[in-house]
Amino acid sequence: MSNIHNQVLPLGTQLGVYEIKEVSKIDPFEITYRAWNHHLKEWVGMREYFPYDLAVRAIDGLSVESKTAGDKGNFEYGLKAFLEQGDILTQIDHPNVVKAENILQFNETAYLIFDDQEGLPLAKLAAAPSSFAETEIKFILVSVLSALQKVHEFNTVHGNIQPDTLFLANNGEPLLTDFAAARLALTAKTAKQTDDLNNGYLPPELSKLSGQVGPASDFYALVATLYY
Repeated sequence: MSNIHNQVLPLGTQLGVYEIKEVSKIDPFEITYRAWNHHLKEWVGMREYFPYDLAVRAIDGLSVESKTAGDKGNFEYGLKAFLEQGDILTQIDHPNVVKAENILQFNETAYLIFDDQEGLPLAKLAAAPSSFAETEIKFILVSVLSALQKVHEFNTVHGNIQPDTLFLANNGEPLLTDFAAARLALTAKTAKQTDDLNNGYLPPELSKLSGQVGPASDFYALVATLYY
């Protein structure tokens, strides 16, 4: 996956009112940037739909296109899922769900714009010498269950709950980030697993690529995360 680092958008790229300032995260399905909203004068996060196995940056350095004609159908299938969940996330207002403010289509792909995340993932906090108290674990559990209730009411799932995607914000609130509709859709359609999904937090029905994604999938991943 090393070549994907050559596929990121150049710093300074402007997408509407947003200007890309730095690359935050690269994974097999998406590239996450930190951007500046020139209209509201604030930092935001920006996730670009970029399934590395299927896509490549076009010669203009901005657009995204499928690697081969045979990949086009799967690329567009995942893009549709990304757009659909992005639209749903802009409608969800819950203190424990990262706030999505916009879903944009540029460069033959899509970008989810969300609040800048100030805090640390559970993975980093759990690795510290001090451990979580039982009351803290219960607070995280109750808060995330409340968030999932709201998410599931919109007939969608998180699909990627793990210590790296569950944040504790600076105000102490747990925060669900990195929703995974596109990667789950592509995984189911192409029957191809990737390391970031096959990590011990994926429910058995999904790791075998034979089951349906639903609320139970999120509950399994949440319990596995809290056990960790």
